[in-house]
Amino acid sequence: MVSSLPLNFQVKGEGFPILCLHGHPGSGQCMSVFTNSLCQNFQTIAPDLRGYGKSYTKKDFDITQHLVDLET
Repeated sequence: MVSSLPLNFQVKGEGFPILCLHGHPGSGQCMSVFTNSLCQNFQTIAPDLRGYGKSYTKKDFDITQHLVDLET
């Protein structure tokens, strides 16, 4: 199993946190279409998932590793 990877992420706003996860391909920046509006009433957290955006890795991983990264 691959260990967790520190993720690059963007946080906007204050209040109840909403986790915004991008699809494939993509990055946390792609979520700005949602976070720009939601951050007026909530705190939005938009990470670059492992292997995307600034959370780049050369190591192999499977999709379940995203959950480990998000938990840490």
